[in-house]
Amino acid sequence: MLLLRDFCRPPVSTLWLLSCLTIAAAPLAAQGPVVTQTFTLHPGWNAIYLEVDPLNGADPADLFGDLPVLSLWTHYQPESRVQFIDDPRAGLWNQPGWRVWVPAGTADRVVNLYRLQAQRGYLVELGGDQTRQLSITGRPVTRQPKWQAQAFNLRGFPVDAAAPPRFSDYLATEPALAAGDIVRLQRDGQWTPVSPNSLIEPGVAYWVYAGNAVNFSGPLRPTRDAETLTFFGEGNTRRLSIQNPAAGRTLTLLWADPAQSVPMMVHDFDATTGEYTWRPFQPGSYATDSRGRLDLRLVVDRAALTEDNAAGVLTVLEPDGTRLWLTVDATDLAATVTRAKRAPAHQGLWVGNVTIDQVSHHQPVAEGESRLEAVGRPLQYRLIVHVDADGNARLLKQVVQLWREAELATVTDPDNPDNTRLQIVQPGETVLLTDLTHIDHWSGISLSDGERVGTRISAIGFDFDAQPGEPVDTMPMQGSFGETGNQLSATLTLSATHPTNPFYHLYHPDHDQRDPNFLAYADNAQGEPVVAEAFAITRQILATFNDEAGEGEDAPTPGENAVQGTYQETLTGLHKNPITIAGRFVLRRIDENAVLNPIPADTEVAKQ
Repeated sequence: MLLLRDFCRPPVSTLWLLSCLTIAAAPLAAQGPVVTQTFTLHPGWNAIYLEVDPLNGADPADLFGDLPVLSLWTHYQPESRVQFIDDPRAGLWNQPGWRVWVPAGTADRVVNLYRLQAQRGYLVELGGDQTRQLSITGRPVTRQPKWQAQAFNLRGFPVDAAAPPRFSDYLATEPALAAGDIVRLQRDGQWTPVSPNSLIEPGVAYWVYAGNAVNFSGPLRPTRDAETLTFFGEGNTRRLSIQNPAAGRTLTLLWADPAQSVPMMVHDFDATTGEYTWRPFQPGSYATDSRGRLDLRLVVDRAALTEDNAAGVLTVLEPDGTRLWLTVDATDLAATVTRAKRAPAHQGLWVGNVTIDQVSHHQPVAEGESRLEAVGRPLQYRLIVHVDADGNARLLKQVVQLWREAELATVTDPDNPDNTRLQIVQPGETVLLTDLTHIDHWSGISLSDGERVGTRISAIGFDFDAQPGEPVDTMPMQGSFGETGNQLSATLTLSATHPTNPFYHLYHPDHDQRDPNFLAYADNAQGEPVVAEAFAITRQILATFNDEAGEGEDAPTPGENAVQGTYQETLTGLHKNPITIAGRFVLRRIDENAVLNPIPADTEVAKQ
């Protein structure tokens, strides 16, 4: 007889452990990152440990289907130090912490277990005289579960089925568990102690004694943001950080199902060039650092992303047999990319940043020498470009994103004239405005303090005079957008009296372009003021598109929804010599609407 501390004797029952458990990835990427646990159940009692949240509902009646399951039990640890029950055959309904499910029609049916959950042990009573297979598909849960102190906990452990670790090695990193008793079930139905040198069986539930309250599922501990790698924005990177108790170990990263692998890129050091670059993520071995941490920056490769490869489960294996399942989910991003691919060419609203990291000397240099030098701290400012259905690009100062409500019409059922219903004639869509003349005709696109409001995006780094024949706050650009090697250029001019000209000041007598009597200076034959207190400034912009991944935290991969390249400006008028600045740009499409400033149908302008 085994004594469990100062508590009751372990139960003697007809419980049978499952003799075999296999874990396979489920080919269900369209339903999210999932895997399937498959258990072999024997007649009598089986103790299993579930590592996934069931996908298509967690009702036991649905999960067990046609299996002749007589009852299902799980133990919700109460706050008291009550331990597990001696014999489940005697009935556990009135015992603290136990919940039960039995099939419909069972005599004296009392049910208080309504759904199965991940990271929980279950006792399955199987009828009949044949072994059966139980498969449960769901999303893996990686969080560190909480253990009750000074009590036995019904738990299992995520381990590599091909090379399971020993209890002594697996629990060595957690003192609260390393010195505790472990009890399991034998095929003869007896509870027996487990030797520290025994191998952990995947999918098996054990009674494990915890001396203190801890959060533990295994030696490998992912950071909270790495438990679920969800990509939901354009170019968003995710950091995969895993702490291994042993420094300098190599971890193996594999897709649970190679057919369901998400195309990603990893930020890695290139020993040949001595620089960090983005390279395709490949399954294989990854070394931890001197602290035992694996730290990877990952980004989805949108050029290769489809709705069929947008979700998967990444398996992380440690040499001693520890295993992690990490979900990778880019389904929301894939839907955005798919919409972008359906949009003609590159039409829509593109928003991003320019990063200036080089500037020229203000004085000429020797012939053949570069005038550009690296800056001490890069300058960053926003860039907004709109591309219409014909591929014409415009630089924007600002834009407001609103919503056009769907148009509805009442339709009569031809077979029953008394029945009518509403039908969508024109679906709702976003509206992009730089001219706010008709802003009141549109609805807001987001909520603020319970009211629908528009979203305003501005680029304070760009200003220019109004352009004849062009929409308000827009500047036409020459060239082609998007493809590698294409260039866009524009010339921006701030007149000497433009409000944002840095030389001009309306109320300063030395910078107001007026004489001491506050009269405008006379112009010379060339139409320029005889006396210049402010000077016109010209910015010649050149953006060249390429497919080289940038080095910023949100650096994307090229595709229909993200573009990037090199950026250069030549400023004339700010100094007696032209000044050149250079760097890179990144743009992401946030709206596929090709129209700027649509005119509402109910306005007088539209009716003319």
